[in-house]
Amino acid sequence: MLDRLTLNGLWQKKTDGRGISSRKFAAGVNSHAYQLETLEPKLMLSGSHFFGPQTTVDEDFEDGTADDFTVNDPDLWSVVPDANGNMVYQTNGQEFKGLATAVIDVPGRLNKKFTISADVRAVGGLNRWLDGFIVFDYQSDTDFKFAGFFAGQNQWVIGHFDGDFSERIAQVDLDETGEGSIDPNKTYHLDVVVKNKKVQLLVDGEEVLDAKFKGRDKLNDGKVGMMTYNTVTQFDNFTVQEKPSGFGHHFRSFLNIFKNDDLFNLCDNSGWGHSRWRR
Repeated sequence: MLDRLTLNGLWQKKTDGRGISSRKFAAGVNSHAYQLETLEPKLMLSGSHFFGPQTTVDEDFEDGTADDFTVNDPDLWSVVPDANGNMVYQTNGQEFKGLATAVIDVPGRLNKKFTISADVRAVGGLNRWLDGFIVFDYQSDTDFKFAGFFAGQNQWVIGHFDGDFSERIAQVDLDETGEGSIDPNKTYHLDVVVKNKKVQLLVDGEEVLDAKFKGRDKLNDGKVGMMTYNTVTQFDNFTVQEKPSGFGHHFRSFLNIFKNDDLFNLCDNSGWGHSRWRR
């Protein structure tokens, strides 16, 4: 596993904890002419890799677990197969069991521009609400931001949960606009796009709502995740993507390429050697 990479003209890769491989680059590491070749697929070190969105969380629950998620009540969350046999993360809040949250720490600190996505389906039934939300800037169960829907009220909502849902920064009520309905038992793909203090809610690729948070809170400070209230709701394909800004973020992306020692074979291995690893 790579521990360190230096960019002072030497490109260094730790091999087995005892040494590193290194090669001097005449044009420096920013030269795009030198190619590293993966076994499958090929990888060119080019701007498209470093400057595109970087996926930092990607969970589809197909292994039957919700890796690294922290829940407020284990009895309210379970990984189960849906009607099509796909594994989903389901809340069990029927009989009005209240708030269910599942959140995850993003490695490092989130960029100010990021997108959280998930497929969300509220399961119809008795003695329950019908809702589903993506959570961001989660500080506690009484302090987080949310974006999603109340299907029973036919509303898309962006807000700040501080013990209840009264602080709604923006919402659209489809009963008032006459623009369709939010249907139970239907899966919606939600994208919550955060750019500094502005938040957009996209549903199946189309923007339905946007909001701008005020105050000193930074929306990239807390954890991210999923939330429901008094409902049985299924989540799948939860991802977090960050939009790079500044060299520091690009450098972190560059380092992530070499996290696995077996990632690449060199097209030209002449001039490579081993040196003692020093901390």
